[in-house]
Amino acid sequence: MSPILIYSINSIAEKIGLGAKITTHNFNLDDQLILDRITIYNNDREIFGKFFSKDEHTRQITELTFGPLLMAEVKFGSEDLEDNLEQFRGVLKNLFVVTNRSLPQGFDESSLTISSFYKKSTFTYNALSEIGEYYKLELLLFAHIKDRNKMAAFRTLSLCVKYYYKFLTVDQLKCFYISIITLLTRVEIEKGYPVNKLFDKQFQLYGYLPSVQNMNSFESLTKKAIRKLQ
Repeated sequence: MSPILIYSINSIAEKIGLGAKITTHNFNLDDQLILDRITIYNNDREIFGKFFSKDEHTRQITELTFGPLLMAEVKFGSEDLEDNLEQFRGVLKNLFVVTNRSLPQGFDESSLTISSFYKKSTFTYNALSEIGEYYKLELLLFAHIKDRNKMAAFRTLSLCVKYYYKFLTVDQLKCFYISIITLLTRVEIEKGYPVNKLFDKQFQLYGYLPSVQNMNSFESLTKKAIRKLQ
């Protein structure tokens, strides 16, 4: 695969907010590789997508792995994971087309063990009324933000909205908006960004607080903050 194409794939993945690992090695006739399909698999709670690109001229194989997409460590996580996966499949399909200039012949998901993960896993909090359930989602949200995986961060935010924020009053939503902006800023400081510049952004985002008047505006402004602080 050409360096320009590798750069393009990395740029697309970075813009989407999805981790990418691209490695190239010499083609071996003994390699049993599925070249026309996309493989989706999980390592415990981390889901990855992988496919290959073959260059007949250079006799090289490029392996492209994207992820992780994280399974929420909450009991209701399995109910929403399919929406995440469908979006993930669409992104992988488009990346496959860009790389191989052809459509994939399907997905190999034989190693995707979602149901067994949720069956074997035990969760400390299993009632949505417990604050700990929300806290686990919040930790997942900031883990995605630290990894610059905006796609997964937005999906996790949607889970927070669906299962927690929608029950809050406007005043409570404003409180959570402020707390999220503050925590987002601290995440960026941990990464080494200049404090003065981040605080300027923080106070700018605080200025949108009066616009938080309902659930839609809360979610929209929070997503804007995640984009702006990354």
